[in-house]
Amino acid sequence: MHLTNYSVNKKSDCFEYDPNNFSVGSKRDFNFLNKYLESQGHSPDKVWDSIGDIIIKTVLTIYPQLLHQYRTSLTPKHGDFVCFEILGFDILLDEHIKPWLLEVNHSPSFNTDTPLDKHVKLNYSQKP
Repeated sequence: MHLTNYSVNKKSDCFEYDPNNFSVGSKRDFNFLNKYLESQGHSPDKVWDSIGDIIIKTVLTIYPQLLHQYRTSLTPKHGDFVCFEILGFDILLDEHIKPWLLEVNHSPSFNTDTPLDKHVKLNYSQKP
């Protein structure tokens, strides 16, 4: 039910986290994912390209709604650009490393409870 919901999962007795190593535990960084993909004989670039295709196709399907929201927000006092939409995409990789869209979050969380959150969400280059 809450496969990708960190705010729920972090309260589980089974949740594992090491603030000094972002490549172990229940939540890991993209560096770990890329190394894991390579170790399994997969190209991280191809996987990320496939994920990008899913995101592009998803945004294209909701484009009419996004355009409507933009146009209803546009007023002369704001000029040409007045708003943007941040979407969070939850992607699952199956046993064949095929990406599947699980859900799109309209208001993804930008909370940074841990050093790993800061590393991933704020693009901090600091690593443990």
